[in-house]
Amino acid sequence: MPAACTLAQKTVGPLRAAVEPVQGMTQAPIAIPAQSALAVASLAVQGFADLETLGGTRPLSLYALTVAHCRNWSAIGW
Repeated sequence: MPAACTLAQKTVGPLRAAVEPVQGMTQAPIAIPAQSALAVASLAVQGFADLETLGGTRPLSLYALTVAHCRNWSAIGW
């Protein structure tokens, strides 16, 4: 999945200062801490905006799911 990792690294924008140290400590692909940072940022601002739909105003939300594979379970204590 190199294309996704490259995309996450290029588009993380102002969250890069938070994402890169986490990626360095965990050695996880950059896409995993980038998604986590995006989810936290979304949660922090979701109360400031709503979405206008044909059915009325709805809260703006982001749903995030991370699926990852660990190659070395003993390295994480499992």
